[in-house]
Parts: sequence; structure tokens; C-alpha cells
Amino acid sequence: MSGLVEYSADARSKTIGQNFRCRAWVHFNGTGTPSIGASGNISSITDLGTGLYTCNFATAMTDNDYVIVCGATEHAPSGPMVSDRMVLVARGSNAFSTSGASVHCRDITATTDRDQDDICVAIFR
Repeated sequence: MSGLVEYSADARSKTIGQNFRCRAWVHFNGTGTPSIGASGNISSITDLGTGLYTCNFATAMTDNDYVIVCGATEHAPSGPMVSDRMVLVARGSNAFSTSGASVHCRDITATTDRDQDDICVAIFR
């Protein structure tokens, strides 16, 4: 069967485990000047305007056929996190490139682009 991922401690050393692993990830603050809290294979974040970012890869992808998984939260002024925002991916013709992946954050209640306090992105290939 093709497409199976072996779940074991040494899966990364086997071909089947290498086919479907996380190639890049980042946790960053998207308000003001974006700042990376932690990352793997992400060299920087480019701020393209309100709610629009590019996650730049430290090591380029081999092609544009990867998957982007995102999540975002915002800290409410009174305390708890709010997650009534939606993170969209693939904005424009350069959304998936070998050098970086685009992330678009949009407030689904106000229907406007919006910066987010905590943005998490993972790239799988």
C-alpha cells in the first residue's frame, strides 16, 4: 500500500517516514513588526500588510506541491484568547513558492484583514 506512514522512533530514517514529514514550522506574533517565537526551517517573516505574511524558508522546498496548515488566536484586552478569526492560505499567484508560503488572516465577523497575536504555520511535503 502506498501513502502509509510508519509510526515508530526510527521512522525518519526510513523512506516511508521521510515522505510525509513536517518540512517547516513557525510560531510568530503578527502584530506590528512580526516576530518569530520559535521555528524550524523558517528564516524570517515578511509583513505584506494587514493580515498578510510570507513565511520564508531557510532551505527551499523542492517544488510548490506542499500543504500549509495554519491557526491563529488573538488575546482579548480583558484576558482570554479569542479564536473567532479565520486563517486563509494561498493568496495570489505566489502563495506557494519554493522560497516561502503566504498566510492571510481575515476577521470572519468583520470581514476585514487583521493582524493576529499568535500565528502558527506548519508545512508538510
